[in-house]
Amino acid sequence: MGRQNVVPTLCGMCGRYAICGIDAIVAGGEIVKVEGRKSHPLSRGFLCPVGRASIEYQYSPERLKHPLKKSGTGWAKISWDEALDTIVKNLSTIKKRHGPESLAVYLGQVMTPMVKHAKRFCDLFGTPNMTSAASFCQWSGIIAHILTYGAFAFPDVRNSKMILVWGNNPSFSNRLLNREIEEAVANGAKLVVIDPRKTETARKAHLHVPIRPTTDGALALGLLNVIMSQGLYDNAFVREYTTGFEELRERVKMWTPERVAEITWVAPETIRHIAMLTQLHRPAAIVSGISPNHATNGFQAFRGIASIIAVSGNLDEKGGNTFGYKLPFNSYRIKEKFPEIKGVGIREHPFFFRILAEAHASHLADAMNSGEPYPIKALLVQGGNPISSWPHTNKSTAALKGLDFLAVMDIRMTETAKLAHIVLPAATFFERPEWIDYGQMMPMSPTVILQNKVVDPLGECRADWQFWFDLGRKMGYEDYYPWSDIREAIDWELTPSGICYKQLEENPDGIKYGEVGFRKYEKGGFHTPSKRVELYSRRLDQRGYDPLPIHTESTETPKSRPDFLDRYPLILITGARSEVYQHSQYRECPSLRQVSPEARVEINPKTAKRLDIRDTDMVQVETLRGAIRLRASVTDKILPGIIGVPHGWAEANVNMLTDDARDPISGFPPFRGSLCNISKV
Repeated sequence: MGRQNVVPTLCGMCGRYAICGIDAIVAGGEIVKVEGRKSHPLSRGFLCPVGRASIEYQYSPERLKHPLKKSGTGWAKISWDEALDTIVKNLSTIKKRHGPESLAVYLGQVMTPMVKHAKRFCDLFGTPNMTSAASFCQWSGIIAHILTYGAFAFPDVRNSKMILVWGNNPSFSNRLLNREIEEAVANGAKLVVIDPRKTETARKAHLHVPIRPTTDGALALGLLNVIMSQGLYDNAFVREYTTGFEELRERVKMWTPERVAEITWVAPETIRHIAMLTQLHRPAAIVSGISPNHATNGFQAFRGIASIIAVSGNLDEKGGNTFGYKLPFNSYRIKEKFPEIKGVGIREHPFFFRILAEAHASHLADAMNSGEPYPIKALLVQGGNPISSWPHTNKSTAALKGLDFLAVMDIRMTETAKLAHIVLPAATFFERPEWIDYGQMMPMSPTVILQNKVVDPLGECRADWQFWFDLGRKMGYEDYYPWSDIREAIDWELTPSGICYKQLEENPDGIKYGEVGFRKYEKGGFHTPSKRVELYSRRLDQRGYDPLPIHTESTETPKSRPDFLDRYPLILITGARSEVYQHSQYRECPSLRQVSPEARVEINPKTAKRLDIRDTDMVQVETLRGAIRLRASVTDKILPGIIGVPHGWAEANVNMLTDDARDPISGFPPFRGSLCNISKV
């Protein structure tokens, strides 16, 4: 095998929020083994099955290795110069005919280096339509936190006495967080899980609370009713640091446990019990997941959850929900180049744009299909798969097929890439360096760390940053790309922090940059206009939204559309986290495919018996939007009357079934909670 080198780096298989330290063993220019890095400050040697499969991902036969151009007979291999020249020619023509706003960019990850480089290019080109998966993933809840107390509050579970996991399954979605939860429980913490599915996390809980999908906001109001009526709130904190407490108390009076039970399917005594636990076992932390986001009432549900954190006295407390840290750095944005025209969805969802500085991807398909508020004629996709991840796939597919130009950069030929005019081969995380700020994700560990490049890219694969640098220069923006390589760019970016690339290389387990602290609001208040927690939000009121948390039925539920129940009597939820996959990724890895070889719809034994469906039967699931076929998995993991379909499967694309209605504030679609039927094929 020859001489082996050990290269410390970070595993990128689970995305930005679960990055574990690994040692990559390299021989002859190839990775031959990966091991958990024992000295990593967070993962401490842990490596999950997905991380162990990273070599399969790296050397998969399905990897794209050369730029491709669609021709009349299929795909033709071309050079990078020809690919970039083709993109430049098409973008320039479309810009001249329709204006710079006719270009949109969509990125499949959030808060990754590709986002900042893409935003720089969009500023230079003049388009406001830089979009990402933030339009569908987690940011509805984050915006609710920000409007309530100025920042997202992360759970400090390692110091908690009571942990409330709400619509989350960290056993699969965030294994580092899951380890901390398990350690806290071993040290005596109580674990409560709210989820319509009996998830792997729920099976470990002291109390599992099944809930009707899309009714999280009602449950939050019911908990607030008990907390406020029983005096379970932190009176001193409420008096000194909140506004709108009396208005909120008046609002929740009508949301009694008995009324909430009728809506949520959660028993009144269970609601009272959960509220009591938040005070009997302090400090308490809420680990909220993506699930409550995915309804047209999701934003206000998170306003209710944020209010619980605040009034219960667990905000920025050790063991509660605490505020993260942010390493100072130079921005790649170019303020003098900010487009004057508004991006799609900004008028409808102004808080989304104000906080993320992005257009809203949930409006792209409509703009492509209708030309309103103006036509979108070209789309650049990087590390994303809209055919799989956008709602209402039939509408999205028609939109993408109608574009004048579509270019996709990815690791493999996705369903979206198959529709493109140009496909570009992307480097994996093993083939490019990045810096990661743990302080934004895990506030108990404010550390900046380098994800080292381990091996050279396969074939002609290029890093995400390289694409944007090359495209920008080809477009004539050379003056805005003065860096000779990514090391120089990172040094410039990190200048305000006093940390450089070389220092990160010399410290493979990261550099700590902040002291962990709590009650930071005591020194200057909260990052809100009032400097207080705004239970009553004047900013929401000024925009015509309800300034207090409220529950309304999502657009397609048994209560909002009883007229659908004869044809669609069941509730469909989607997006449950997989043990081995990340959205539509990694099905090309043999060891992972062996664990989960095909899509299965979860159905409760009682529901299955009534419909004469047996385990492994081929069934059809149908909604107003369409139908898909897959095998049944009869299981007690899910409540009667509800079925669960996984996402990310090209063979059974669940977004053929989902609706593209939107939360009025956040713009998020209802991935969870559509009405459906299921029948044996």
